[in-house]
Amino acid sequence: MKNQGIFFAILATLGFIFSGCASSGVIPLDRGVYYISKADARVGIGPPTAEVISDVYKEANEFCAKKGMEVKKIDNIYTDSGYGKTANFALEFKCINH
Repeated sequence: MKNQGIFFAILATLGFIFSGCASSGVIPLDRGVYYISKADARVGIGPPTAEVISDVYKEANEFCAKKGMEVKKIDNIYTDSGYGKTANFALEFKCINH
């Protein structure tokens, strides 16, 4: 019984850690402006990793490429990790003609 409790505690911890890796997906805002956000599940204090930032830009580029367009950045939003929160990177962008 005690081992079962430890197993579920480990499973819950891993679920919490890896749930932070998910992207928000492309969210339409207003007048052709879109938003994507992704949390960085690494442990520690600091800014989002280069991998998280490149993942967000890759997702934005794929989204615009499906429309035959390219990304135009409007704003980058960086949130550093700290006690009780993960680092996060968000991108506001438009799709423009080549």
